[in-house]
Amino acid sequence: MLRFNQTGLTLPEILIVMLIIGSSLSIVAPLTVDAVERRQQRLELVELKANFSLLQNQAAWGNQVLTIKFEGFHYQVVQEGDKPFSVNKVEYLAFLEQKINIMPSGLASSCTIQLKNGDVFQAFDKLCLK
Repeated sequence: MLRFNQTGLTLPEILIVMLIIGSSLSIVAPLTVDAVERRQQRLELVELKANFSLLQNQAAWGNQVLTIKFEGFHYQVVQEGDKPFSVNKVEYLAFLEQKINIMPSGLASSCTIQLKNGDVFQAFDKLCLK
């Protein structure tokens, strides 16, 4: 009489394992994507703070007024006389339409920037008028 030693898994067992793995991934994957997006937003905020600090120094050293205009996913820096200084885009942050002036003393007209999702971002660690 022939005897077969069965080793391995049957098709229903493999399908059940795949179902469990698929269910686990459907729960974990969106959480991972959200975490990555929040991390990217935090990195953009840190980069913005560094840029704004640099702009405060440039306004003070150049003895000029710089205006930062925010709208959507970009902000534009304008020198006195509406001469464009730079245009910067962001990927993960959306701004409400607003304007901040940086005086020749380096003081900013406002310390905060409002985002479209309702958050308020403390942009200037250095001196502000308000």
